[in-house]
Amino acid sequence: MFKIICLILMLFFFCCFSAAFVIYNFLSLCYEYLGGESAIMAEIRGKPIESSCMYGTCCLRGKAYSIGFLRFCKQATLQFCVVKPLMATITVVLQAYGKYKDGDFNVASGYLYVTIIYNISVSLSLYALFLFYFSTSELLRPYSPMLKFFMVKSVIFLSFWQGMSLNLLTTAAT
Repeated sequence: MFKIICLILMLFFFCCFSAAFVIYNFLSLCYEYLGGESAIMAEIRGKPIESSCMYGTCCLRGKAYSIGFLRFCKQATLQFCVVKPLMATITVVLQAYGKYKDGDFNVASGYLYVTIIYNISVSLSLYALFLFYFSTSELLRPYSPMLKFFMVKSVIFLSFWQGMSLNLLTTAAT
């Protein structure tokens, strides 16, 4: 019985942390490529942030790269490592009390709120990764992380939307 419980807990934590772990490791890889936070700051500090609606930086017009910007990228990326397992735990608790039904977008169901919070969290995390890449793309060019970046984004983003699409199709079919 103990082995079964351990296996269930291991699977639960693997499912909770896998996407968050991928994002965290990509950010860590980029930090390592560039020599750490202080080396990155030495290169980008004071440079103006290019304002572009296409890159989602239009609201940053007139701002320069700073330690605050770099920390925002890191914190916004890492918040997903907290939110994802928290939402998984909340889902288990809500299911135990009958307040969570997968694919039920009713306002009385927890599914709607868990989905909204998860979507905001993963979107913020991926946006922060993009901002980090956008700010350090010239420095990262010798390491060619663009394909890795798109793979991380696509795995996380598409796996989430695949689940959402299946739930919407299931809801529409019933």
